[in-house]
Amino acid sequence: MIRHALVPALAAMLLSLPAGGSLAKTRSAADEALLKRAIKECNGPHYPSGARMVINYEKGTFKCVETNSSRR
Repeated sequence: MIRHALVPALAAMLLSLPAGGSLAKTRSAADEALLKRAIKECNGPHYPSGARMVINYEKGTFKCVETNSSRR
C-alpha cells in the first residue's frame, strides 16, 4: 500500500530537479571552491578512515566529522 504512494512522490521529486539532475549548476564559484576544499580536507591524511563534510555555505566554512573513528 505504501509502495503505491512512494512511486508517484519519487517521480514528482525527480521531475522537479534541474535539467540533468545536477545541483552543481546552481552553485556560485565561491561555493564550488569551498566544496572542493572540503572534499580535499575530509578525504586527506588527517582522516584516514574518511569523514563526512558539514558545509555552511552562508558562512563560508566547513568541518569534517569522522563517522567511524577509533580516535578518542
